[in-house]
Amino acid sequence: MGWLMRLFFGVSAGGVALAGTPLGYGSSPLHVEGLKISAPHFQRSEAGLSWALGGGVALQLHYERSAYAPMMHQDHDNGILTRLKLSF
Repeated sequence: MGWLMRLFFGVSAGGVALAGTPLGYGSSPLHVEGLKISAPHFQRSEAGLSWALGGGVALQLHYERSAYAPMMHQDHDNGILTRLKLSF
């Protein structure tokens, strides 16, 4: 149980504080993300990778999928999404 607490909490001189990085490892610029949106007539799942390039810029590559059939026959609701995320 102690190792689990050290994973999520770091001990500082002033007491217990949230650790920025578990067990002292540097944070990775690559993250796995997921999202699920649900509404009465709309459901969508999204999963992908986010790569932090530094300076508040991240590149995201996701695959999204709708739970319902498309409204028009030729419409395609599933696909790859790319985003450039800017943080100020």
